Amino acid sequence: MTAPVHRIRLGLFLALVCTGGRSLAAQDTPPATREEIAAVAENVRAALSSGSRETLRTALQAAIQLPDKTVVVAVEEGLAAKDTGLVLETLQALRWIDHPRALEALHRTAKDRKLRTNPELAGPLWMAIGQHGDPSSIEILVRDPFEVRPPPGMQARILALGRIRTKASLSALMELLALSYPGGTRERELKPWMEEVRLSLVMLTGVDQGPQPELWESWWRDNKKTFDPERVTPVVPKALQERWDRFWGTMGEGARSTRREDRGG
Repeated sequence: MTAPVHRIRLGLFLALVCTGGRSLAAQDTPPATREEIAAVAENVRAALSSGSRETLRTALQAAIQLPDKTVVVAVEEGLAAKDTGLVLETLQALRWIDHPRALEALHRTAKDRKLRTNPELAGPLWMAIGQHGDPSSIEILVRDPFEVRPPPGMQARILALGRIRTKASLSALMELLALSYPGGTRERELKPWMEEVRLSLVMLTGVDQGPQPELWESWWRDNKKTFDPERVTPVVPKALQERWDRFWGTMGEGARSTRREDRGG
C-alpha cells in the first residue's frame, strides 16, 4: 500500500491556515517526484472511498500542494460523490489548486444544472471558479443566472466577476445590472444584490457610485470607451475592502485600502 499522506509532504500543507490554501514554503520546496504525486492521488481516491469528510479534507490539503494533472484528475472524482459534504470538500480543493485542469473541472461542473442550482453547492462552485480569476470564466458566470428563483449562489457569481480584472468582466457586470423583470416592469433583477454589484464594481474600477444602478450606468456611459480595469490598481474604501477580504479570505488582492494618508486627513 502507498505511504500515507502524512509521510509524503506533511510540512507542505501545515502552512495552509495562513495562506487560505497555499503553502508559505511551497516556493522553497523541491519539485515533487512522480512517486509522491502518485501517492497523493491514491490517497485522495482512498479518502473518497472511505466516505469520511475529515479524511478527504486531509488528503485534499496535500493535493492542493501538488498542482499536477494526475492529482487534479483524482480530486475531480469527488465531484461525482453522492455525499454533498464530499462534493463541498472537492470544490474547496479545486478552488485552490493552481492548475488549468482544476478550472476546467469547475467549468464542466457548472454545466451540470442539477449541481449549479443546488442551494448548498452553487455558492461554493461559483466561488471556486472566481478564485482562479480567469477571463474564460466570464461567460459561465453570467450564463442564465435566473434559471431558478431565487438563484442560488448569486452573491458568489457577482463577486467572482469582480476578481476578473478585464474590461469584459466589467461589461458583463453592467449587462447584468441592466436586466429587469419580465413583463414590462423596470424592477431590476439584481436589486437584492446591489451591494455585491457595488463591491465588485468598486474592486474593478476604484470608483464608488454606491448602490444606485442609475449612477453606475451613467458612469459607464461616460467611461465605457476609455476605462480599462487592467491598467488600474484601485484605491478601495476600507469598509468595502474588509467586506471583500472576509468573503474571499484574502488580504487586499489587486487593490489597496484607502489609508489615512491617502485620504489626506
